[in-house]
Amino acid sequence: MKIFMTGATGFVGRATVLRLRRSGHQVVAWVRNPSKARGVLGSEAELLHTESTDAELQACINGCDAVINLAGEPVAGKRWSAAYKERLVNSRTDLTKRIVDAIATSPNKPKVLVSASAVGFYGNRGDDVLTESSDQGDGFLATLCEQWETAALEAKKHDVRTAIMRIGVILGHGGGALTKMLPVFQAGLGGALGNGNQYMPWVHLHDVIEAICFMLENESSAGIYNLTAPSPSTSREFGTTLAAVLKRPSFMPAPAFAIKMLLGEAASIVLNSQRVMPKHLLDDGFKFQYKELDEALQSAIIDSETKIQTLEQKSPQPCAPQSQYLQKRRPRYLLNTRIVLNAPVDEVFAFFSRPENLGAITPPDLSFNILDEIDDIQEGTIIHYAINMGALPMKWQTQIAQWKPQVRFVDSQTKGPYTSWWHEHHFLPDGERTIMEDRVYYTPPFGLLGQLVNHIFIASKLRHIFKFRYGAMEMRFGTTTSRT
Repeated sequence: MKIFMTGATGFVGRATVLRLRRSGHQVVAWVRNPSKARGVLGSEAELLHTESTDAELQACINGCDAVINLAGEPVAGKRWSAAYKERLVNSRTDLTKRIVDAIATSPNKPKVLVSASAVGFYGNRGDDVLTESSDQGDGFLATLCEQWETAALEAKKHDVRTAIMRIGVILGHGGGALTKMLPVFQAGLGGALGNGNQYMPWVHLHDVIEAICFMLENESSAGIYNLTAPSPSTSREFGTTLAAVLKRPSFMPAPAFAIKMLLGEAASIVLNSQRVMPKHLLDDGFKFQYKELDEALQSAIIDSETKIQTLEQKSPQPCAPQSQYLQKRRPRYLLNTRIVLNAPVDEVFAFFSRPENLGAITPPDLSFNILDEIDDIQEGTIIHYAINMGALPMKWQTQIAQWKPQVRFVDSQTKGPYTSWWHEHHFLPDGERTIMEDRVYYTPPFGLLGQLVNHIFIASKLRHIFKFRYGAMEMRFGTTTSRT
C-alpha cells in the first residue's frame, strides 16, 4: 500500500514507519522540518512539508491507499497555559480537519483512515471498567479527544473506513512515559503518583504498532478502539513493578498536591483514573504480545544481550590482528551483541549502505545528525556527524576502515571523544535470515578517570544505544528468535 502519514517522526511514528516498510508499504510522511525528518527517518519515507498548499496536500493524498494520523503536540511535561492549550487543539483537531478535507476532494480516495486519540476521552472514572461504549468524561482532555475524534470521523461521509485509537500510556525503549520515569526510579526514588489507587491504562509500543497494522489490513476494523493492554494496573502497582524490574526500592510516593503544583491542570494526565479495556480489539481477534505489566517493562527496559568486557591489556594482540588502528590505539573494552533478522543478508546490508538510515536506528535523545551528503559508501569514506552524549553536544568523524558488501564493514573514529573506537558490523547469511553482530572495541579518554566514567555512564549509554538500534532493526526486518 501507499500510506500517507502524520506524526512520523514521533515515538510511535518512527517505529510505525519501519514496521510498514517491513511489509513492503510505501510511506509518505507529512513533516514540519524535512531536513530534520530525513535525519530521523532516513530513506524509509518520502517527505511532504506541512507548509504545502491544500492543493499539494490533496494531490499527495490522492491515490494513497491509506492514511495514518498520529500528529499532535505532547500533552505531558508542560503546564497547560491558554496558548499551549490552543496548540494542543490546533495540532490535533485543525490538522485532522485539513487531512479529511483533502480526502474529501481527492478523486482517488484512500480506503482507510487510522487516526489517534487518547484514553483522556474518559476523564477521571475511578474503578469503573471502561469500554469503547462508555460515555465521554469531563475536563479539557476529554473535550480535546472528542473534538479530535469528531474531525476524523467526518471521513466516513466520504466512504472511507475509519478507525479511531484511544491510546493509553505507551511503554517502549527510547521514548514515551518511561523516559521521564526511569531516572527517578533508577535512583531509588520512585513510587506511586498521588494516592496510588488510580488506574493507569498502559500498552507496549510493539502492540501499538501491530494494532495499527491490524486496523490497516483488517477490512472489518472500523469505529472506536481502546488501544491499551487488557490488564490495566493501578499507579501503585505500576510503581512497585517498575521498581522490581529495575531492582530498586519503591517507597517515595509523589503526593497529588505536589504534582498539581508542578503541572497545574496537566496533572490530570497522571492523577485521573481510567480502568480501560480493549474490548473492540479483542472482539476483532487482535492478539496482544504483552498482556502483563512485568513482561512489558522487562521488554522495554532490560537489555541482557549486550555484553561489555574488559580486555586484557598485557596481551600482545587483544583483538583483530589485521587492524593497524587497534595496534596503535589499544582498546580497553569490547562490546558484543547480535540479533537474528527475518530478511536475507542483501536486504539488511542494503539498509546500512544508506548513511541516512543510521538516524532511523539511533535513539532520539542523541540528536544524531550527519553533516555530509554522501552518495556512496566505500572503504576510506569519511563521515562527519554531530551527536549528544548526555547533555554534552559533540562533533564526531569516522572513517570506513573496511567495506565488504554483505559480509562486514568497520567504522573507526578519527576525531571524537574516544581514545579508541573501532566498530565492526558483521552480516552472516542464515538461509533467508541474517545474523547481524556488532563488536565495538573502545577506550574512553582520560585514563583511570575514563574507566570510572565508563562504569558510571558510558557502558549504560552504549547498552541504551544498541537496545534501541536492535529494536528498530527488529521492527524493520522482523525476528522470530531472541537475541543470543
